[in-house]
Amino acid sequence: MKIVLYFFVILGILVVAAIVYVRVTSLNAGQLRAYAGKGPDTLGDHVTPGGIKAVRAAVTDAQFDALLAAVAASDRTLAVESDAHAQVFVTRSKLWGFPDVATIWRDGETLHVHSHLVYGKADLGVNAARVRRWLASAGIDA
Repeated sequence: MKIVLYFFVILGILVVAAIVYVRVTSLNAGQLRAYAGKGPDTLGDHVTPGGIKAVRAAVTDAQFDALLAAVAASDRTLAVESDAHAQVFVTRSKLWGFPDVATIWRDGETLHVHSHLVYGKADLGVNAARVRRWLASAGIDA
């Protein structure tokens, strides 16, 4: 009986340690920019394991600004990096605090939004739903 108790205590400690690690570990530049510029450049939504890359044409400056505002206003989302080429945001899940990274940039009038998970292999469509919500709120057609 003591062995079972010890097993569950150790298991509980490991779960708490994993939660703390995910919530407090900062993301490095490589994790933030891992997918920037990668993936298909053809128009449309390209679902990838753990994320999505959405590419849209003829996006105006006003739509681009509205998209960035919608992303910044999202729950648990923080702008973490910005330069002349791209904006990078991290959105953390409500329960565990798992980070998803979204990189948004324009190539001329073509918009690229790449959102993906950092830990794990599948996001159950969370990134795709979030990106589509952002695009819709900015008035950018699918």
